[in-house]
Amino acid sequence: MGTDIHLFAEKKVINIWEPLQRLHWYIEEAVEWYSIPDEDELYIDRDYHLFGFLAGVRDYGNNQRFPMKGIPHDVSREILKAFNIWGLDAHSASFLTLSELKSIDWDNDIISYSGIMAQKELLKLTESLQTESPRWELLNDLADWMGPRMKSPTEFTIEVPIRVLFRSFYEKVVMGLDQLKGNLSDDQIRIVFWFAN
Repeated sequence: MGTDIHLFAEKKVINIWEPLQRLHWYIEEAVEWYSIPDEDELYIDRDYHLFGFLAGVRDYGNNQRFPMKGIPHDVSREILKAFNIWGLDAHSASFLTLSELKSIDWDNDIISYSGIMAQKELLKLTESLQTESPRWELLNDLADWMGPRMKSPTEFTIEVPIRVLFRSFYEKVVMGLDQLKGNLSDDQIRIVFWFAN
């Protein structure tokens, strides 16, 4: 069984938090998690390194950067309903403002990354780290580690720039919210998220 993130965005208007964008799924009668379409969530990728970074969830590399805060006391009713629909499966809830997300040095900060890779591919990666153009795309091939095609599986830990490792999150969430915020300040935009098994 895996762990998934459920992440929504809110904006603060006249001291009240509300969903940043219209939620297509929201109806008072919704009672099952599968009634929430993926397009209503800002980010849905499964990335345990990111989960550890954001809230310490499945943080095997000790890379947590933000404390887990729980569901905000002033969360919008729509997002609270989405959280409650998950029931006991929802855990490790937290929230971060856009200002907090921007406080990270996305260009220079690094994170410890562990995995399993074919020895031949790991050699290519480590050799490329000695150059000015590391082949970070080789990390994307880790999905094959469980398959029968992997020859000489080797465990490894390397330091990876977060802009590389969390590029999708940075583009979809940090840059995406920055574009959607309009005239609001970074403290008036936040993500609310939790995890479910």
